[in-house]
Amino acid sequence: MSTITVRPAAVTDLPALQALDRTDTTEFVWQFSLANDESHLGANFERVRLPRPARLLPMHSLSQWAEEAAPRALFILAELDEKPCGYLVLGRVHGSAAGLVSDLAVDRSLRRRGIGSALLNAARDWSVQNGIERLLVETHPKNDPAICFCRRNGLVFSGLLDQHYPGLNTALFFGVNLR
Repeated sequence: MSTITVRPAAVTDLPALQALDRTDTTEFVWQFSLANDESHLGANFERVRLPRPARLLPMHSLSQWAEEAAPRALFILAELDEKPCGYLVLGRVHGSAAGLVSDLAVDRSLRRRGIGSALLNAARDWSVQNGIERLLVETHPKNDPAICFCRRNGLVFSGLLDQHYPGLNTALFFGVNLR
């Protein structure tokens, strides 16, 4: 049986992590509408089937995390049988007791084996030990697999940030209280 281990990532791990296939495909997106008038303020999300599968590309560059390693509170990787197969990047939210998972990736060929959940659980444990009271995960409304992953792992929709990503795309946040 294969063994999943999670450990801190090092600069020397970057080539192996950059070689991971971080792409995905989806048949669904989360379409949202905003209400912003004098008597109503809100956002509504609806899961919509696409006419054909769409390819999802990573929203972040792994080399970006290497360059900005200092502000990252946690950069961990998962290994399956001692080979890197995924990683997670978590930073502290400035001025708050929250931690933000801004990147979580598992090699496409190795998904649905508990690797992503192992990374998220390690981030939860680290967060509790380091005084983080709320854990947030950032994703994109087009990334239905990530949204389903968050929900399966007990995270609930916590908000959005419009025009967060390049191309004026919206970021969604899913969270869980740790205390």
